[in-house]
Amino acid sequence: MLNIPVKRSDNEEFVDIKPIAFSIVLNSSNKFNGIRGILGEWLSGRNEQEMVISLNNNNYDYSEISEENLSRASKYRISPEIVTIKPFTEDWERLSGTFRDKMLCLHLKPNEAAAEPRERFNDYVSLVERPRSSVRADEFFDFFSKITGIYMVVGRTSYFETLGVSNHGLRLIASNGTLTDHEITFTSTSSTWYLETIHLIVNLDATLNLGKRHLADARLVGRTREFLKAIYPNLVRISKCFVERDSGGPDDEPMPEVINTEAIRRDKVPFRRFPTDENALIGIFSSVMSQLDAEFKVFGLFSKARYDGKFIWTGGEPPSDSDLKKLEFKRQLDVLIGEFESATHDKEFKDVDLVIVWDRRILSLGWSVKGVSASRKGGLENVGVPTDLIEFVLEDRHGNYRPLISVPDLLQKIPLIAGQADGIEGLVTRMG
Repeated sequence: MLNIPVKRSDNEEFVDIKPIAFSIVLNSSNKFNGIRGILGEWLSGRNEQEMVISLNNNNYDYSEISEENLSRASKYRISPEIVTIKPFTEDWERLSGTFRDKMLCLHLKPNEAAAEPRERFNDYVSLVERPRSSVRADEFFDFFSKITGIYMVVGRTSYFETLGVSNHGLRLIASNGTLTDHEITFTSTSSTWYLETIHLIVNLDATLNLGKRHLADARLVGRTREFLKAIYPNLVRISKCFVERDSGGPDDEPMPEVINTEAIRRDKVPFRRFPTDENALIGIFSSVMSQLDAEFKVFGLFSKARYDGKFIWTGGEPPSDSDLKKLEFKRQLDVLIGEFESATHDKEFKDVDLVIVWDRRILSLGWSVKGVSASRKGGLENVGVPTDLIEFVLEDRHGNYRPLISVPDLLQKIPLIAGQADGIEGLVTRMG
């Protein structure tokens, strides 16, 4: 069950816990008759054989669950479609294009009816071998005979958070069904992010030491590490089928026109075409900011991270990453709101410090774009937001808001190229 914030009755603070309550059930065949005192009068006066008393865990008041949390619960109480197809089989290759945002749940085990090793351990062989690799499964046949099963779950980290599982991939060794303290880690220069989406247990026919937390045979631990290192590339391949985001395809035109289009004709802004993707939006925004002489600085942009970039509003060099803020670019604001409300995108509105869009029109119920009122202006300035740059805020259905930059509105501050007109004024008018 989902961890949720509930208010403690003793200090009014919200704490994330699981919503568990304890109940005491009292039964009496004579409906509690004969018990003396005020309690006896009360129990017998109920004229019931059973009395249930609920005790909240740690004195938490569950009636104080906030409206914001109810929305969060609705977002994350998801049931992803489960895939049980074994990797790299004919069915896998045929259907792998449909796996994104689903969840893989597998139990791999030996085929006890087969005598030939490659056929007997086929489930494990498929994890080790891959095209153009020199690693052969034959090197592990002695180790395969010790594996009674491999349990693997692959999916977005938000799915595991829903289940209360730590938000990093676990790779554990078990001995005949008993988990040990052996956790296998990887050292690699690339792609380790995908391993956060994989939880894997290798169950061995092995003996535990006296403490019952480690294998008695240290060699088996070493062989397990070697095996997981060998299957590492295929684990990444598997993960990419389920969690990698679309990188976007080409435009309808292989090389679109940029001059003779309804577009941008602003002085010292080299872009001429309305953006058709986030990369173009980032380029236009950067060009405009260079003309406005703002202290705003972007310190990093990311194509596959949870959020698009890190920045500071004003000032010099930040001492560490913890001093940087998070920003999101999106060509259409309504699409970004959909990502905030969809668990599959791992984005939280409260985590974002700035939203930068091309089209600020929205259809999502409960969300709105508002101007910076006097009260909001004070609140923004208190946290260092330059209100001369920020004209709008994005407000969610609970009244929480974040600074919003609409790039066409910024472009209006840049003069037109002498003797020319563009489509910016018309677009701003249509957006209202």
